[in-house]
Amino acid sequence: MTNLSPIGSGRIKVRGQPSASLTLLLAILLSLQAAAPAPAQSQAEGGFPMGINLTSVCYWSTENPFIDIFKQSQPWQPQRKGTGYGKGGPLDLDRNGWIRSLQPGQWADTLICRGYGYYPAGKYVCLYNGEGRVEFGFDAKIKQRQEGRVVLTVTPSKSGILMKITATNPPNPVRNIRIIPFGIRKHLPKTDLSPRFPETMGRFQGDPVHGLDAHQ
Repeated sequence: MTNLSPIGSGRIKVRGQPSASLTLLLAILLSLQAAAPAPAQSQAEGGFPMGINLTSVCYWSTENPFIDIFKQSQPWQPQRKGTGYGKGGPLDLDRNGWIRSLQPGQWADTLICRGYGYYPAGKYVCLYNGEGRVEFGFDAKIKQRQEGRVVLTVTPSKSGILMKITATNPPNPVRNIRIIPFGIRKHLPKTDLSPRFPETMGRFQGDPVHGLDAHQ
């Protein structure tokens, strides 16, 4: 049997033959010590390295990386009065996921920025192509509407933004939906990223927004 007892140097004194597991443990500790940079070196290079991951793009994400918050929306949910949530029958979608037509009594909705309430408040504008009827609820209140453009006042909460399509014209359906802060439309052709997101991630070295490429 192997007996261990501490000695003054901080090492472990082993009586008898060391076990295979103890030998392996000591080898791992020695290799980690050899591979670790000296404290003075790490401090001179700006601290100890640390990495973080970005979450996937989803309607409950707290990162808000995009100017167009519709990019973070939930997949369309089919609804019908008297049925359970998302039980309104199959949706007629085109290859890009836009709703081509609705059955009688059917509508579709989606949630955006749900569950935390940490996204910017204020005035937003919903832009879209096609003909139909869009409605909003929860955090978003409609202030003005015209075909292809709806102005919203948004007060963030854990409920998020509810958007509905209650009617769409099959030959010219509602599509290419964008929901952006009011007055920022001129930035859309230049970048999809919210100006706040690179500023936040800029505190980290390297290329922290590269991980978004897989989700665009």
